[in-house]
Amino acid sequence: MASQIKLSRPRLLFVGVAAVLLLVAAALIATRAANKHAKRTDPSNARDGGLPLPADFFTIADREIVEIVFVSARVASDSEPTLFAPRDGLVKKIHVSDGARVEAGAPLIEIDPTPLERDLATATAARATDLEKRDAARNELRRKESLAAQKLSSESDLETARLDLSEAELSLIKDQSEITRLQEDIEALFIRAPSRGIIRDIIDAGWTKVTAASSLVQFTSTESLGVLGTLPEEYIPLLTPGLKATVTLPSLPGLTATATLSPSLVPISDPATRSASVRFVLDTPDPRISPGLTATARIAFSATGPAVPLIALFNRAGRDASVFTVTDGVATLRKIRLGRIDADWAQVVEGLSPGEVIVQSGQLYLKNGDKVAEVK
Repeated sequence: MASQIKLSRPRLLFVGVAAVLLLVAAALIATRAANKHAKRTDPSNARDGGLPLPADFFTIADREIVEIVFVSARVASDSEPTLFAPRDGLVKKIHVSDGARVEAGAPLIEIDPTPLERDLATATAARATDLEKRDAARNELRRKESLAAQKLSSESDLETARLDLSEAELSLIKDQSEITRLQEDIEALFIRAPSRGIIRDIIDAGWTKVTAASSLVQFTSTESLGVLGTLPEEYIPLLTPGLKATVTLPSLPGLTATATLSPSLVPISDPATRSASVRFVLDTPDPRISPGLTATARIAFSATGPAVPLIALFNRAGRDASVFTVTDGVATLRKIRLGRIDADWAQVVEGLSPGEVIVQSGQLYLKNGDKVAEVK
């Protein structure tokens, strides 16, 4: 059997300490090597030697920038009227129920027209009587005119005949007015859908009698639908008549609709949220789109002007940023104001003009006033 080597406790301690010292020495050697390599490759060392720092340059030019903004919204109707009973009456028939989709003019509720129909019959009979009186008065006037032509009738008799005819014609006008009113009142008892829409709440079969101005139907029109959301106030000045949005709805995957900014809603910024309500009207509402659905409006704001690559920006904070401009080989830090921003570019609204040269990359090593040279 092979003999085992046993070390004493002092010897074991010595071996452990030696191993630790070797590891520390190796780490120090690796760190020094890395520092030497970094010093050799650090572009800022050129500054210490009085040499220009290498950088990539970019010449400012006009460019179209399209910034996409997504607005969380909901579908809303332009019209949600409440339909009331025009007068007291008995409910004759209820044609629809809650949630029903109806077309314009569709019957909703009938109120018994019997009392008005009796009044209409009376008014119609009165008109027939007055029509006979008018015809008789007209014939009498003609007879009196004939007699007057023969000097067989006085002027006062002629005037009386004319007055009788006028009164008969006035009675006919009143009769017709009353008939028209009663016909309109009877038609009003037939409650119809004012437009294409959805029944949100309608009286049920338990209703047998209604009074004037009773609420009968809560109606939501679907003829004109829009999407209502809030937009950060910085975009309010960019809202122009005819601005378009692309609308998608999570509940209707695959459906995309276009919408136009509503001219009837003037965006007003809320100081608390620093945002404003905006409304886009759907150009061609899909029958599947209902008020209340959540939606997303995609709005594209475009502008053309001086533009910088996003990678060139320095100390960016929102719409404020800085870049290093290059003049005669010297880099100067300059503050600029940004406009529209897309995935790669930013419009410059203040601080730069077309033709100026900036540092596109390498600016992280620069200080204001450094000499720079373009990397070839």
